[in-house]
Amino acid sequence: MKPIRTAAWLLAASMAASALADFSGPAPLAWRWIQPTAVVPGGSLAATGELIYAAVGNRMYAIERDSGNQRWRYPSGEPVAGNFRSGLLLAGDLVVGIADNKTMYAVEASSGNLKWTYNLEENLVGTPVIAGPYVVFAAGGALNAVKLSDGQSAWQSPQRIFDGIQGGLSAYLDNVLFFTGLGELWSLNIGSQNLNWKRRFSRVEGNVRPVVFGDSIFINTGTFVVSLRALNGQPRFEMDTRMNLTRNPAVNENGFAVMSLEGQVMTYDLNGRKTMDKPVELEAAPANDPVLVNKMLAVGTTNGAVNLVDPASGKLVWSYTIPLVTRAKTTGEANSPYFIQPATAPLVSGTSMIIAARDGSILSFDAVNGVDATPPEVTQVFPVPGEVGAGRPPMEVYFTIRDEATGVNPSSIKVTVGGRELKHRYTRDGFIIIAFEQGAGATGNAPLGDGRQVLKVTASDWLGNPVSKEFGIRIDSSAAPFGRPRRPEGSGTAGGAGGPGSGGREGG
Repeated sequence: MKPIRTAAWLLAASMAASALADFSGPAPLAWRWIQPTAVVPGGSLAATGELIYAAVGNRMYAIERDSGNQRWRYPSGEPVAGNFRSGLLLAGDLVVGIADNKTMYAVEASSGNLKWTYNLEENLVGTPVIAGPYVVFAAGGALNAVKLSDGQSAWQSPQRIFDGIQGGLSAYLDNVLFFTGLGELWSLNIGSQNLNWKRRFSRVEGNVRPVVFGDSIFINTGTFVVSLRALNGQPRFEMDTRMNLTRNPAVNENGFAVMSLEGQVMTYDLNGRKTMDKPVELEAAPANDPVLVNKMLAVGTTNGAVNLVDPASGKLVWSYTIPLVTRAKTTGEANSPYFIQPATAPLVSGTSMIIAARDGSILSFDAVNGVDATPPEVTQVFPVPGEVGAGRPPMEVYFTIRDEATGVNPSSIKVTVGGRELKHRYTRDGFIIIAFEQGAGATGNAPLGDGRQVLKVTASDWLGNPVSKEFGIRIDSSAAPFGRPRRPEGSGTAGGAGGPGSGGREGG
């Protein structure tokens, strides 16, 4: 077989780097495209300068980046007899996806016309990878390679890996990198199918993927980040982050970033030196792998948020909670009626950052194509406006605050009564909760006196559009107490506001 050429890979990396520089965030929601699905999308999105490519349910789609209009879908008629669970890959003018009906489909990126199909002998494992002129994938306990040119097998027989294969594949030059079921990282030459080297790790997650940047490999293992030389597997460095790491590192020319199970983010330079004084707290574990967007870190978290962290300042500079389009649940979705988790890692193309949600929708945030001139909306939900009750503690007041264009900036929220600022809690599903307790404990406020009390809520979105709204509450000590609204078991928020992972932050 001919050796794999690297010029195309280098060109693609250069184009990707220039595209990332165009997005700085925060940015308003430009459009939201949706294709309802009973199967949560997986893998990743892909993009050219003009189109976004996605695999949702039993079809692949091309969506115009600027408008969100659908350019084509494959198949255009009856859907395939399976679902695309591992995303898709873009290679030149080919879009390649593997469905769970053991079939690989390659269509023209410009038109969606079918070029070829390939039948897998066993079910796909993990995520495939483009390596030069081949698609390399794991099926069952074996590796295989297919020619992009015609969909024919590149190998006479699959490469059986007797210890099994776990996680996703990566490519370095003409080699494919993967983990075995025993936690060994292998480098296998695609042309000869010979093993170049292997290295054993004591602990890796099931979704592990070797992250390649330049001539280095980065891997999370327990609390450690390990960097290896891609050519021979020899260690460059290993360092203890003192965090329980999850998912895979994000790496670019500015350094690398890791995330913990507890939702902490930490960034380093390419030699393993910290670039932040302390971790940034995101309050939830990552839903997908983090991505370095030029000098920013973008990551979706299990509390339904898309977050942007600035390693230079060590601060969260944007967080947008993805609202549900419909209350219909997808397979495996937590029972939360207000937000939904991201399904893919963020993708940056030009001035847009795109992310897929678990309900089959795709959201595009863009400062050029999106407009946000409206402030957040605030509504009182408990007590019911006009209701009269005693202010005896424990008592809580609930407001909803939502902004579907850019998101609410939690640090801007302020609640006062008679000019006195009240302590509050803001939840990811858009509730502001004010608790009144006897003795004004550390987490509560002093009880309200009799008469009409006016609570003033002020806040803004991430672009600075402000809202200021007043709400009257009538307190009468002779009436029945307001108390607290009923909370469903397992919910940390108001009346069905959210299930596990809702998250919240103190304010005031």
